[in-house]
Amino acid sequence: MSLIERESVQDRLDGLLAEAARGEAVVAVLGGPTATGKTALLRELAERAAGAGAAVLKATAAGGERLRPLSTAGQLLDPDGAAAGAAEPARRLHAAVADLATRSPVLLIVDDLQHADEESLRCLRYLTHRLAAERVAIVLSWEQQLGQDQSPTLRELIYRPNVRWLHLRPLSPDGTRRLVTELHGRAGADAEAAVYHALTGGNPLLATALLTDNQPLRTRLADDEPLTGRPAGLAATADRTPASEPADLENGRDLKGTVVAGPAYAQALLVCLHRMGPLVTRVARDLALLDDPVDPHLLGRLSGVGGGMVRRALQYLTDVGVLDGTRFRHPAARQAVLDGLPAGQEAELRRRAACLLHDEGAPAPLIARHLLVAGPVREDWVPPVLTEAAGTALAGNDVARAIRCLQIASESCTSETERYSTKARLATIRWLVRPAASASSFAALRVPIAAGKVRPECALDVAQAMLWFLRFNEAAEAIERVAADADGDSGGLGAAAEAYQVTRLSLDTMFPGVLPRLRTGRPSPDRPPSMVVPELRALEILSAVLRQSADDHTIAQAEQVLQGSRSSVGALMAIGPAVLSLVYTDRLESAAAWCDRFLADTGAEDGSDGKTGAWRAFLTGYSALVALRTGHLDSAVERARRVLDQIGRNGWNATSVLALATAAEALTALGDHAAAAELFADPVPAEVFKTSVGLHYLYARGRHHLATEREHAALADFMACGEHMLHWNIDTPALAPWRVAAAEAWLRIGDRDRAADLVTEQLGQFRTDLPRSFGMTLRVLAAVSAPEKRPPILARSQKLLERSGARYELARVLTDLGEAHHRLGDRNRAQTATRRARRLAKNCNAHDLYEESPALYSPATRPPAGSVIPMQYSDAYGNLSDSERRVALLAVQGLTNREIAGKLFITVSTVEQHLTRVYRKMNVRNREELPTVLRMDGVEAV
Repeated sequence: MSLIERESVQDRLDGLLAEAARGEAVVAVLGGPTATGKTALLRELAERAAGAGAAVLKATAAGGERLRPLSTAGQLLDPDGAAAGAAEPARRLHAAVADLATRSPVLLIVDDLQHADEESLRCLRYLTHRLAAERVAIVLSWEQQLGQDQSPTLRELIYRPNVRWLHLRPLSPDGTRRLVTELHGRAGADAEAAVYHALTGGNPLLATALLTDNQPLRTRLADDEPLTGRPAGLAATADRTPASEPADLENGRDLKGTVVAGPAYAQALLVCLHRMGPLVTRVARDLALLDDPVDPHLLGRLSGVGGGMVRRALQYLTDVGVLDGTRFRHPAARQAVLDGLPAGQEAELRRRAACLLHDEGAPAPLIARHLLVAGPVREDWVPPVLTEAAGTALAGNDVARAIRCLQIASESCTSETERYSTKARLATIRWLVRPAASASSFAALRVPIAAGKVRPECALDVAQAMLWFLRFNEAAEAIERVAADADGDSGGLGAAAEAYQVTRLSLDTMFPGVLPRLRTGRPSPDRPPSMVVPELRALEILSAVLRQSADDHTIAQAEQVLQGSRSSVGALMAIGPAVLSLVYTDRLESAAAWCDRFLADTGAEDGSDGKTGAWRAFLTGYSALVALRTGHLDSAVERARRVLDQIGRNGWNATSVLALATAAEALTALGDHAAAAELFADPVPAEVFKTSVGLHYLYARGRHHLATEREHAALADFMACGEHMLHWNIDTPALAPWRVAAAEAWLRIGDRDRAADLVTEQLGQFRTDLPRSFGMTLRVLAAVSAPEKRPPILARSQKLLERSGARYELARVLTDLGEAHHRLGDRNRAQTATRRARRLAKNCNAHDLYEESPALYSPATRPPAGSVIPMQYSDAYGNLSDSERRVALLAVQGLTNREIAGKLFITVSTVEQHLTRVYRKMNVRNREELPTVLRMDGVEAV
């Protein structure tokens, strides 16, 4: 109701006094929800009546005195008439009132009649029955108490036909506006009224309390000061706007978001609940526990109240202004109710609520909310619920909540296997958040895993972490312990089988050097990508990419995995391989876009939000690699160093090795060779070279050696890299173009034939579209080709690199193209290519390129070191190329193909190809015939 309607009730009460003054006795009941101002109206009525010369008798019933006879009526009688055992108190009350009425009108007020004792009710009933023409007005305020039986005496008293009923309703929006104006002045009242009315339902007590809590803020608004967020020291803000509310804006400011609830509001709310009785209070308490909105049936089960009574209680709470249906109107109301609960009582209620919700099939996160407060509950259904809730929290990047769920779950387990499995899950999450601090948690699980006290899928999660820590022996132990069980379930989609497939594919793609330690076989590279588990699907795609068996459809599936993934810790095992699949197929722009998107969604860069932790570092490591390959060299160094700062190099791991390799390769391209050398100063453990990131490390170190004129050291790194890639069957130049890099080294040394052999071999290895890798290969092909053939080869390389977005490699090709045109006398084209090369190199900040612009075959290239002047051989031997001669001479000495490959820094495959051509040209069948033929030609083996 508005204040105008409130004044109408006042007028009607005054009318009752006028009727009594004319000699017409009247009885009225003033009803309405709790805290709508009934007591205040009666007090004002008494003051006006006394001022008009009427005799005023007042009494207030109290719930705590209901069992004390005449506790209410005694307030209306003289001490003798109210004394215990006094004869006929009802008649004495009637006589006293009638006597007063002979001298002046009488106003008799009884407030809170619902709390009156039975004897007092009988006195009042007797009085109202016998009044006729006396000048008496009786006004009783009454509220219905849900769950409390009404005595026959009370019903007979208030439901008589001649009783006048006045109903006092909450304030209307207009009434709330007048209240705001009255308390805080006119400024802003119109806009604020809708806010306060929505948050209190027009309850005067709640509205006044809320205005009191917001007095400092409203004072500033009245002075037209700008509104800038929550005032210091105030409580929670409103976070929900009912659809029916008008806009709460004044000059574009959302006032509702600034209305806060402090101690005055909380106290007023508790007063309302107390006055409404224990049943309504219990319903409100349990609603606060369950949180809104909630099914009234479930609320009734928790409260122990029938469904009909629950609905009535909810309606009552809505009428009072506490609720809006089944929602608390103000978010602080729910917290105020919960704050009033003793700790032990809340824990027990939370436990009961969790059990009920579980029985009702409620979602795990909803049940977990209660279990986290209730503490450990050692029942079989609790750990699975909390584990599921932890997964949901993890998907939403709420890592702290996920950890808390698993902590409570581990304390609730009824079996050792369940408890250790939960601890394994907990350790895995901590690893993804703070890797360095999680090692001890995994170490503590080694014995339980060996004893078979950890579920297979959980043990394999531990193994994944151990692989990342480069602790391969412990990882192998865990994998072997569950291998038999997982293989037995490999035909299905069980959790253990899926986890086992994920682990085997992780080994195959990221830790291939560990596979020989296991008795399990290598996963089949021909298996089509899984459509079930994103992690498995992503790893299968990456495996196909590394073997150059992935087509456009396969790469499209990698994009689909990324599209279906959220930026969360739990999605790392899917996002990481999918991004690498794009990187290793030279889809660099797409990889960069996905990295940027996921990094933007992970929150604070420093992890200060408590949600991202090392998860952001993993993503940043991939982003640094992409930045390197797209020529954003400074960005690559900055991102890689950020990873190293966060994860650290104390205790090497896969992420830190990749970050170091990326930073070092970028620094080499930038020309900062001292900084790159510093990164390589600390040797990495041998385990690094059993991983795919070890290939990045070898390649980066080889580039550094080559840039600092240590060509043979560079060759050793490039060939070691190639040997691993060939042995592991992941020989794709998009991972590490080792043949091209080794060919560059041979060119620096001055051996063009060996360089040409490697380039030719590399060109025969392309089975998929790899624009960056193919463009880099063509650049070196041009260097080993005749001068007149170089420009078209380099032009093709230029187009490929432009398509891939590899700016630094493009600058190198343009440098060579300018030199090639210059040698052929085409000055204009040479200048055009050179200018663009310098501009690109400067954009990449690659000092060596834009300051010197050396071509791969520039005259400045050092002359061959230790060149061997060819001997004059027979015609048969003379038909061999230099490379074929070297291979033949070493074969004559009895070296194996692998030994020849090691000495000449070529692959075993290249040795075999050279020997085949030697046999054909010299017309022999095998190497056993070579010594005789060579001696016959006068050639001595060296």
